[in-house]
Amino acid sequence: MAPVGQILANYWRKHASANANFAVVLSCLALIGIVWAVTFERVSFERDDTIANAVRQNANLAIAFEEHTIRTLKSVDQAVLFVKDQYEEHGLKLNIGRMIENGALDASLFNYIGIADERGNVVLGSSEFKPTNLADRETFKVHQQHNDNEMFIGKLNLGRITHRWNIPMSHRINKADGSFGGIVYASMDPEYFTGFYEKADLGGQGLVTLIGLDGIVRARRAGQKSSFGEDMRGTKLLVEQAKRRNGSFLGTGKVDGTVRLVSFRTLAQYPLIVVVGTSEAETLASFHERERRYYLTAGFASTMIVIF
Repeated sequence: MAPVGQILANYWRKHASANANFAVVLSCLALIGIVWAVTFERVSFERDDTIANAVRQNANLAIAFEEHTIRTLKSVDQAVLFVKDQYEEHGLKLNIGRMIENGALDASLFNYIGIADERGNVVLGSSEFKPTNLADRETFKVHQQHNDNEMFIGKLNLGRITHRWNIPMSHRINKADGSFGGIVYASMDPEYFTGFYEKADLGGQGLVTLIGLDGIVRARRAGQKSSFGEDMRGTKLLVEQAKRRNGSFLGTGKVDGTVRLVSFRTLAQYPLIVVVGTSEAETLASFHERERRYYLTAGFASTMIVIF
């Protein structure tokens, strides 16, 4: 009987070709596996990196939008307080139009600035006006019921003097005895805020929004379309904002259904939230082109390995 070693040697000589082919097949399969593993890893990395860069850009733009909004609101606040002080000193002799002509007030900040007495009757304004009463307006009622020195930023309304949609901002006026004496108010064009959009590259479906903590949109611009007054209560934005004052998330727009990468910031001084968003589809468009190339390359390489 032949030794075991001799038997094994004869077996390997007899099957050497088959074993070599089997080794080649295993090597090719391993190589294909490596090609696709590297491809999947690269695709995953670039997708995450693209999203991270977009979120970082949106967060930075949200900071810029926040600073722009705060500067604007402070300027309006100062203008309203200045008119209030002048009214308390000069009464009905005050000429707001002349203050604008002399440069004491920056008229670019608002469409109209006026004063209503304790009954809601407009008694002074930055331009001529017909007898107008604001007693039923939210702006008037809030100051009538609360004696504080805070500027109130109301929901948008259609101006009874300007006949334009405005964001009302106002301060309470007190009489000498501390009782309610009326309000000083300024009416702002909502597009003053969304004009920020034009300075930022947010894509064709980008979003800039100024929304109150009450959930009502003060100014919104999505793509080339401006709007305001939408009720955003119950949306993911308000849910996320309730968890943290500043942040980012992926969400579907309530108004247009667009999926966006959204960054938001809550203003410290005012009950408002600034929001910046970019379309997920637009953000990932260039990545998907690269992704297709990666898969085509991996498929071609796999085919050549199989042919080999």
